[in-house]
Amino acid sequence: MSKLFTLLISIICFSAIGQPLMSEKPLAENQKEQFQSLILPYLKDCRSATNDEERNRCTSDELLKIIEKNFECPWRDLEGEFSRIVLRFIVNVDGNIEKFLTLFSDNSANRPSESINNALIRAVYNSNGQWVPVREGGRPMPREYVLSVKCSCNNPTQPKFSLLDTIPAYFADGHYQLQSFIDKNIVYPDGFLSKSGRQTTVLLKAAITKDGKLDSTTIRVLNLNQVDYRLSENSINIVMQLARKGWRPAVTSEGEAIDYTSYFKVSYVDDKNPRRGTIPTEWDITVGNNMFYNEGAFEFNSRNYAAAVQLFSRAVFLDPDDKESWLMLGQSYIGARNNSQARIALQRAIDLGSKDAEKWMIEAEKPDDVEPILPAKEVIKRPERTERVRPVTPPGRQ
Repeated sequence: MSKLFTLLISIICFSAIGQPLMSEKPLAENQKEQFQSLILPYLKDCRSATNDEERNRCTSDELLKIIEKNFECPWRDLEGEFSRIVLRFIVNVDGNIEKFLTLFSDNSANRPSESINNALIRAVYNSNGQWVPVREGGRPMPREYVLSVKCSCNNPTQPKFSLLDTIPAYFADGHYQLQSFIDKNIVYPDGFLSKSGRQTTVLLKAAITKDGKLDSTTIRVLNLNQVDYRLSENSINIVMQLARKGWRPAVTSEGEAIDYTSYFKVSYVDDKNPRRGTIPTEWDITVGNNMFYNEGAFEFNSRNYAAAVQLFSRAVFLDPDDKESWLMLGQSYIGARNNSQARIALQRAIDLGSKDAEKWMIEAEKPDDVEPILPAKEVIKRPERTERVRPVTPPGRQ
């Protein structure tokens, strides 16, 4: 249980109320002991505890009991799944709780998490009025409390909660602000409509470093070959913009910041598409990045190397793990007399296991003004994957 106490202490933000959490830096080794000695608000039932550590351990145990008693699982079909949630709130000078903010939430069923967030907030609010505020110099002071839990709805009538051993990385401004940012930056392509007549979701992942940075080079679309490439491009651009925002790194139970992989979903909802009135009843969509690869191959075979660079760049933007696209991008840079960029692209292809890229690296080592030796035979195009979209109108929407 001492680790649980350390876990709660290590993530508390003692900046002014309303100040962004990203103003904190990951705890240094010599700071951990200092943070562990700070005082948290506690529940009145824990007044009999003899020291701060016991009071905080008692508070976390009692708070979990309150949550389990009052939490209502939002979905019957979420049975057996887990949700991890980081929730912060303020205990004010009157011992009441306010200013809830969901910092992180996810669930393995990949469903919207707002219902779980709201259910947890309602459950925690049942502790309102039962808190003893922190006192400094004899005066009560408002103080933040951070709750990090895993919820199981295996039995919807008896949900189970436990504290997290590792606090996941999360968007510094909060879960709702993250979703709002994503929604505001969605761009609907012409002629888009989901097959279901409801929505299409793009799933992505990216690494959040221990320094609190979203590493844009790690962005990957997990269902690239299941959605229209235009949706993937827009989703990648949204996460690229999130890389310029503030993030809190993941933290272990010992207070050490660590690298962490976060998952994102961008949902394109038919009813929110401003162009839905002009959408045809059915059409073909292209998935994956083969369309750009083939267009790039056409320009490469035509010796239009600058145009080929642009197209293969889009191919690797969509799928950064496609070694063939990286190889062709490197060759296109060689043809465009830009060997410094060619070496970068070819090295990426080599890292992904391309043997041909090792041969072309020799050509890329030549000065830019030397006539390049490029393949005499044409680059073979790859089969494009297209799907005929025939939207199904849900009941009640006729």
